[in-house]
Amino acid sequence: MRITSRSLFWLIISMQLIMNVIFTIGPAMQLAKQDAWFSLILAVGLGVGIAWLCGKLGTWYPGLSVIEYSPRIIGKWGGRFIGYAYLCNWLLISGIILHASMSFLTTTILHRTPLWVGVSVLLIACLYAVYKGIPTIARLGELVCPFIIIGTSVPLFLSLNHVKMDLLLPVLTDNSVLSLIQGSMPLAEFLGDCIAILVLSKFVTDPERIVKHVVLGVGLSGFVTFVAGFLILIVFGSNVGMSYSYPYYGFIRYISIAGFIENIDAVVIAIWISSMFIKISLYLFLASYSAAQLFHITNWRKVIAFIALPVLVIAILPRNSVQVGVTFPQKVAAPFLLPVFSIAIPLMLFLTALVKRRKKRSSA
Repeated sequence: MRITSRSLFWLIISMQLIMNVIFTIGPAMQLAKQDAWFSLILAVGLGVGIAWLCGKLGTWYPGLSVIEYSPRIIGKWGGRFIGYAYLCNWLLISGIILHASMSFLTTTILHRTPLWVGVSVLLIACLYAVYKGIPTIARLGELVCPFIIIGTSVPLFLSLNHVKMDLLLPVLTDNSVLSLIQGSMPLAEFLGDCIAILVLSKFVTDPERIVKHVVLGVGLSGFVTFVAGFLILIVFGSNVGMSYSYPYYGFIRYISIAGFIENIDAVVIAIWISSMFIKISLYLFLASYSAAQLFHITNWRKVIAFIALPVLVIAILPRNSVQVGVTFPQKVAAPFLLPVFSIAIPLMLFLTALVKRRKKRSSA
């Protein structure tokens, strides 16, 4: 199984962009009000930094995943602990994303569909893509990514006649520094899922170009999200924007009602579903492949069915979308998952590897 660094670029955008604009703009507005645009900028900076760290590790250890090179960096037992920790992270996030995606679809277009039915059908479809391997998922990302970018960007251009810059006022005066940082956390959490590179770098044919394409992918995804959030602020204002469960979806429906192109939301949602499919499939692959490496199973596809069961349970377990969209990000993702899995562990591995590389050079 091999992919190019350019495929990685398209894959990152296709798995991140839609999730970013759907699930992070609303929480940013709730926490930072009219200054949410500044919080989004902070998040993009953090996301690009995480991408650089993970990409650098992939460049230093070509042909290896984090399961394989972390024992080389910090020792056998420390490396295995990190491997098991990331496996649990992949499983948890897979289930949460699966639930969040179906909650969005049942709220917008599949109103009478029981959540467990939608989750089961989507999971089965994703498992087929996982079985085909990462090259298939990456090629699908390359195929749909241009449509994802167009489907996200066109409504933004159609809104330019409705902007009211005074909705941004007052600028950076009503919110504390803490509020601005808290407002950046939702987008930072989603951009931080570029830690997938810690496993995907194993399959890249040109590892020397990983950093470039990963940073560009996360940067572009974050930039489009910032533009979307900024335009929602100057078209709706923060008070109206944060009243929507999904501000960007409400934004698109507003544009269609305004008389430009009718039913644009139906077309855009069809494109969005493909992005959700790619992201869920990718996380299931990460969990399956990591589990196979940890338990020394040669044929990683034999693990897929065992991975699917806990993911299904995690996806069905939350009783409502509030637990997934509000409680989980605020109580689990922001205080624990982001700082530990996206920042602390990659930074620790990077610094330790950097010291070892310099010692090796000096001794040589």
